[in-house]
Amino acid sequence: RELMRVAGVKRKPVPTTVGFLLGPRLNASGRLTSAKEGWRLLTTKDAQRAKQLAEMLDELNRERQKVEFTVFEEARAMVEAQPDDVKSGCIVVASRNWHQGVIGIVASRLQRIWYRPTIIISVDEEGKGKGSGRSIKGCSLMDALREHNDHLEGFGGHAMAAGIEIDENNIPEFQASLNQWFLDHTDPELYRESLDIDIQLPGELLSTELAQELSKMQPFGQSNSIPVFAVDGVKVVGRPRFFGKNHARFKAECRDVKFDVVVFGKCEGELPARKFDLAGHWEMDDFTGAPCFRVVDWRW
Repeated sequence: RELMRVAGVKRKPVPTTVGFLLGPRLNASGRLTSAKEGWRLLTTKDAQRAKQLAEMLDELNRERQKVEFTVFEEARAMVEAQPDDVKSGCIVVASRNWHQGVIGIVASRLQRIWYRPTIIISVDEEGKGKGSGRSIKGCSLMDALREHNDHLEGFGGHAMAAGIEIDENNIPEFQASLNQWFLDHTDPELYRESLDIDIQLPGELLSTELAQELSKMQPFGQSNSIPVFAVDGVKVVGRPRFFGKNHARFKAECRDVKFDVVVFGKCEGELPARKFDLAGHWEMDDFTGAPCFRVVDWRW
């Protein structure tokens, strides 16, 4: 309850609430200090102690966000400065300035931008690097790392995410060799980002009942993918509300049916006045408690 309070969660938690609001706060202490604080919060029977720990984790999460932003901006600038042939198969960047606790998050963000297997390495004062990698469908990180075991001091994970240990002196050769390996062993079409649409829905099927039925399929994840719907010929009704970092909420209309829409991280300008197409998820919004279309992508 105290964790929900500091996170602003006012309804019964659902998987997305846990994933985006509660989980990051529990993880924050492990990323920056010690994971024990999260464990202490979940096991204490003292209400006042729970309040103190929840507020501490909330503050640590804000600090984690600041650290993550700094590392992300530095890493993105490094990738942008690299020649295209250096990052054509995969991305590898390293620094002695980066906090190890956030490099996995940064690797995920950069992977989404460039749509390449990505490894971010944090190097300590003794030149020992620890890296976190994220990949794309069809490009196995573990297969690549097994072929480069002689460059590494240790590695582990699975096809889509892995961690490595590497000496700082080996990073340049590792980067070049890994990039070439992906070029030689993967289909270039894999680097063309695509979105699989499960079904196209007419506006009249975007009902509360459908959103409630879909919620019974949760939690969604690797072996239970959330359905992706397409809705064509959508237009904005009224004035959108912009918030946060390029987020927006607005009312949309399709075939005389009006419905709520939320989009995160994609609103860098005004929405079009003409009709456009949406792809995303129809779900019960854990913020409003009402059905809402959460946009994954759009086109106009």
